Amino acid sequence: MKSKNNMEKVENLLKCNDKLIEINDLFKKNKEKLNYYKKVVKDSNDAIVIQNFNGIVKSWNKGAERIYGFKAQEMIGKNILKIIDKKHRKSALKNIQDIKSGKPTFRVSQIRRTKDKKEVSVWIIYSPIYEDEEIIEIGTTEQDVTKNLKSIVDLRKSEYILKVVTEAIPEGMNIVDEKCNILWMNDNFLKIYGKSAIGKKCYEVYKSYRKQCKWCPWKKSFKVGKIKSLIVERFSGDKVFELEQIGIMFKGKKAILEIFRDITEKEKMKKKIIEEKDLAQRFFHLAGTVILGLDINGRINLINKKGEEVLEANEKEILGKNWFNNFIKEGQREEIRGVFNKLMKRENSLVVDYENPIITAKNKEKLILWHNTLLKDYNGKIIGILSSGEDVTKKRKIEMELKKSKEELEKKVVERTADLQKAYEDLKELEVVKSDFLNMISHELKTPLTAMSAHLEILRDKSFVDINKDKALYNLSLEAIKRNNDQLKILIGNLLEISRIQSGKFFLNISKVDAVEVVSGVIENLDILAKLKGIKIVKDFRKLPMINTDKERLVEIFNNLIGNAIKFTENGHVKVKCQREGEFVVFEIIDTGIGIKEEHLSHLFEKFYQAGMGYSRKHEGVGLGLSITKQLLDLQGGMISVKSVYGKGSNFTIKIPIRYKKSKEYIALGKKEDGVKKFVEKKENEHLNPLEKEDMAIKNLFDNINEKNVFKKLKGGAKNVKKKYTLHRG
Repeated sequence: MKSKNNMEKVENLLKCNDKLIEINDLFKKNKEKLNYYKKVVKDSNDAIVIQNFNGIVKSWNKGAERIYGFKAQEMIGKNILKIIDKKHRKSALKNIQDIKSGKPTFRVSQIRRTKDKKEVSVWIIYSPIYEDEEIIEIGTTEQDVTKNLKSIVDLRKSEYILKVVTEAIPEGMNIVDEKCNILWMNDNFLKIYGKSAIGKKCYEVYKSYRKQCKWCPWKKSFKVGKIKSLIVERFSGDKVFELEQIGIMFKGKKAILEIFRDITEKEKMKKKIIEEKDLAQRFFHLAGTVILGLDINGRINLINKKGEEVLEANEKEILGKNWFNNFIKEGQREEIRGVFNKLMKRENSLVVDYENPIITAKNKEKLILWHNTLLKDYNGKIIGILSSGEDVTKKRKIEMELKKSKEELEKKVVERTADLQKAYEDLKELEVVKSDFLNMISHELKTPLTAMSAHLEILRDKSFVDINKDKALYNLSLEAIKRNNDQLKILIGNLLEISRIQSGKFFLNISKVDAVEVVSGVIENLDILAKLKGIKIVKDFRKLPMINTDKERLVEIFNNLIGNAIKFTENGHVKVKCQREGEFVVFEIIDTGIGIKEEHLSHLFEKFYQAGMGYSRKHEGVGLGLSITKQLLDLQGGMISVKSVYGKGSNFTIKIPIRYKKSKEYIALGKKEDGVKKFVEKKENEHLNPLEKEDMAIKNLFDNINEKNVFKKLKGGAKNVKKKYTLHRG
């Protein structure tokens, strides 16, 4: 096994040795070939000159010495312009630059000067010299055409030199005549096509066509020296070539020199770049944020579709404009521009994220949140800035509204907490009022009921054999029962009235009313009570217009106010005044009674408030009359106020509008004035609860009694006064 391995190693070494010998032979052949080429160039009758891109001569053969008369040592290191006529120097320099920029071999004619200052006409073929695929120098083959006679040998040598030169060119080359026949091709074209194409039609070789290509230069007049470039695809497989066509003279006839430069990889790279650019462009325009590019001067050089939408202008209207002059608020413009300029000079560090307002093309202000990055060239020099921006105008507005709503809510919570605390305190106070009210209402109900029960017992137990004999006692009991019954009726009536107003079962019957007549009727009815207490009712009336109001409710208002004035006045008088003030009629009820303490005035119109007053038990009532009066006035657009001095008396003032206008309080009840009376009269009993029905029955009973003219006897005198007594609610 070991011997076998050794044999394999020896065989491998022999193979390597053979390969080295083969490479060495190839190197020798190439060296010999190179020396041969050098000899051919050196001994050629044509001038073969090698020069750099500045025109400095690097090589000068014997042919050049023969044509121009300068020895090699006289020209090497010198500028080629030395032998070129002045009027041709510019074109000569251009030819050098054309080769330097990659232009393939081409032929020109020039006038040059010999050493003895004679002009000589030459045909010059410019060819690039490559090293590692890079053009390093320029080779020219120059033929003296001053003399028309040339030997066939010289021509063949020139063709041979041309072949040597063209073979040095990496591109495929051929020559095509006017009939599209391929006359000549170099080895590189052979490699491209794969076989010889000489004698074939060029269009058959390139595209497998049966006729000339549509881009064939022979279809039009193609002159010598003219150059045409185009791209040829699907020639030699899937490769792509850049084809350069040059009009030349070949063997005394017009021909086209075609140079094929393989650009397959370049085109693939170009296509890939285009695809990637297209994809990037799509992402760029589909981005949901503004993408903005500025150069170092603040000019806009990049904007996407979202940017056009936010700035309210199209790309053409935006690009090239100065960002700060056109889209930043005037008050902030210089400050932001200054920060940008310092950033471009590296005097400031980059603020990656920040917000600032902008002005659109339509002069609308928007708030943008920016994210920034610096743009630099390959040397690291700052060349601008790229920013992506989000329009946060609506977002910040919502945040501000939410913040404001939160603050308002917190404020309302504080206020509501305070309201709840106050309500809690009010509830505690209400519990006390409730307790006092229940005690008071039980007293107010119990007292008249007890008195009525006692007198009924007297009437039932007493045997009135002779009613005339016991008339005084009989009348005394009846008067007591009647008086206590009236007191109960007033109390229950007030409670029912408050209930109707608060429950919404309340209607106004608006009509034209003579307010003076109404108040005079109330005074007439209450005058008997005033006389029983020894006080006088004084009237001070002015002429008033008719007013639109509910007459029944107006009677109730005057009954409550004048009745209270009589009730709380022990001596002196009660004065009733009236007059007109603008769109209102004004009534004042002034008494010389006990008055009201100042701390009670603000609570005077609250329900049951009398229950909390120190003098309430001395006077009948539950404190509902004034509350009802205020609500009735409020419902009709009126108002009430009070002034009082404790111990001296009170002054109640009411204002009633001459023209009725539905008040917001009455609107809140959801009522309508039209047709109310008819509705109430038709379905009145359907809306009454049991207590209200009982009240209606009692009212009807006493109305019948009043119709029979029941007369009362006045106390404190012998004189009897006949009076029709009408019940009222106080």
